[in-house]
Amino acid sequence: MLWLATEAGISRTVLDGSAWSTASLMGSRSLGVFGVLVEPDGHGGERLWVGSSDEGLGLYEDGRWRRFTADSGHLPTNTISMIRAIPDEAGGGRTLWLGTWGGDLLRIGDGPGFTRLPTPWPKLTGQSVLDILQRKVGGRDELWVGTRLSGAWRQRDGRWEAMPAPGIDGQWRVSRIIEQRDRSGRDWLWASTDSGLARCDGKAWTLFDVAHGFPDEQLAGLQLYPDAAGRPILWMGSARVGIIRVDIGDPLQPRVLPATLPPPPDPYTYGAVRATDGRYYVCSNTGVQQLTPDAKGGDTSRVFTRRDGMVHEECNGNAQLVDAHGRFWTGTLGGLAVYDPSRETADTQPKPLRVTGMRVDGKPQPGMQLQVPADATMIDVEFALLSWDREAESRFRTQLVGLENASTPWTPQPSRSFSALPPGNYVLRIEARDHFGNVSKPIDIPIHVAAHWWQHPWAYAAGVLALLLLGYAAALVRTRVLRAQRTALEQRVAERTAELDAANARLLDLAYRDALTGLANRRRLLDTLERTPAGATTALVFFDVDHFKELNDQHGHPATKSCAGSCRRCCHARLRTPCSRATAAKNSPACCPASMQYRPRQSPNACAPRWNRCRCRSRMARRTPGSRSVPVSPAAPCARWKTANACCAMPTSRCTRRRTPGAIVCGLLLAEREGMRFSPAQHRHKLPWRAHHRRAGIPAPPRKERSTP
Repeated sequence: MLWLATEAGISRTVLDGSAWSTASLMGSRSLGVFGVLVEPDGHGGERLWVGSSDEGLGLYEDGRWRRFTADSGHLPTNTISMIRAIPDEAGGGRTLWLGTWGGDLLRIGDGPGFTRLPTPWPKLTGQSVLDILQRKVGGRDELWVGTRLSGAWRQRDGRWEAMPAPGIDGQWRVSRIIEQRDRSGRDWLWASTDSGLARCDGKAWTLFDVAHGFPDEQLAGLQLYPDAAGRPILWMGSARVGIIRVDIGDPLQPRVLPATLPPPPDPYTYGAVRATDGRYYVCSNTGVQQLTPDAKGGDTSRVFTRRDGMVHEECNGNAQLVDAHGRFWTGTLGGLAVYDPSRETADTQPKPLRVTGMRVDGKPQPGMQLQVPADATMIDVEFALLSWDREAESRFRTQLVGLENASTPWTPQPSRSFSALPPGNYVLRIEARDHFGNVSKPIDIPIHVAAHWWQHPWAYAAGVLALLLLGYAAALVRTRVLRAQRTALEQRVAERTAELDAANARLLDLAYRDALTGLANRRRLLDTLERTPAGATTALVFFDVDHFKELNDQHGHPATKSCAGSCRRCCHARLRTPCSRATAAKNSPACCPASMQYRPRQSPNACAPRWNRCRCRSRMARRTPGSRSVPVSPAAPCARWKTANACCAMPTSRCTRRRTPGAIVCGLLLAEREGMRFSPAQHRHKLPWRAHHRRAGIPAPPRKERSTP
């Protein structure tokens, strides 16, 4: 390793560590080298021809350099555009041809001697000879020349003729011309031009451009190589899309192959040449790309630049060559560079990996571990692999143990940054490998990130407890709200229920009570009878009001309604318990006439013994099974109230001589209350006056004088 101190900084050079070397610096003061040729010298050695810009032609032979320039009288100009060696079929040797800027074509003979050929194309500024091809057709020799401004020319039988392309008027650049013989034995010419790919059948050119599926028309360089299947493939450079490959297995229908090659370092390429080991070398404006076929049918890419030992990374067209030893020669703006694969050494030594800097929020941190404060937001770690050669191809990967489950992919990024890491302990593991794939020993950097006070376990516990209390308080508030809502709802329901019950009661009262008189109607009577238990004793009393119709006709409904109300109030005043509840007293219910139901103060069974001295002379009739009925005569005396029909049913277990019906007693008591009197002529019974008459307010009957016998 050689270190040099320069005005621009420190320079580092790896001695004997690169397969690249500089063969010549010719043209470095101008545009570099535009022609190169390596050929046998005829004495068991080799000689090197170098054509440069503004420095003429150089020949390296027998260990020394010789130059041929316009000043020496050998060349018409000092700028060389092409050097070609064409096999001589007659003598078995080779003929060297030299093209110059300005449009001159020269043949190089022994000595060397330079013979200038007369050519018909115009010698304009910028004109140059770019390629030459010699072939034999029909026993006649043809010489084809490609120029920079005047297109293609053909010399046959000592005469030159222009071979223009159809549809092109004016300047036409032909960079490279090659010959193909198809399977039928027919010869074709192919040329890379600035108007696309040109094909010639010996008579005229046919152009294939963007309209025919070509991705670019600005083509440079042209080589024909068979693929793995033996099909002929054209390789050519372009100005915008890199290398273009065209299958010409059928010359009449050339087919552009898909762009599956790795992209070159720059899209402007000057073509590709293939070495004897199967590798391809692609020259561009930013370096040389080496394509190596892999086992999967693809290609691996490797790019050479100044860092790899090239004298300059910008290549020139028409200056690429692979010699018999597999060495790759290329002309650049800085001179002639050569790559010798045999000088490549297998490097198996792992390179040291170093941490070059650690920063927390931009502040450098010493040592090999990081203590990160709680309020830090950014962590930066930088590292480098000391490979000393092709460092741009070094690859790194990292893993933050404790946060990441796997390492990152291999990348050329020699740093790692983290932002807002959670508090805790981590380990940053760094791995690296050089361009040969040698993996270095990894580096582990401990990282401790402090926690804020609210990130401690007790803070989390307090927060959880606060959340629980808040949730409990919210639940209590919600429960109270729901309870208040339920209470209000229950109150509204109770009010609505009470209103509904009142409405139902009114409806029931309307259904069971007569609207005119306010007395219970027939429906109430039938309902009471249906609810009377089987075998119970029931009294049914009918009351009739005399002259009711005349009262209604004379005084109207208000008077009759008032009369009916007076009767109802009188009955209720006499009978303490309504008859509608009589079913709850001893088995002696009672039914009242005119839909008014009453219950006597005492049941008939209880009243009957008190009237045991009353002799019943009424006709008896059996009304219900197990009981007897006592009809009362309709002629019972009554001044204003008259019993139309009344009956009382009581068990037969009572003495038939003492079965005074309680219902009759009730009717008679009511009649007496209103001032009615009974006489022997009106009734056959003599009812004695008792204490209950006095309580009822009925005056005692007058006593009759007994006559002495």
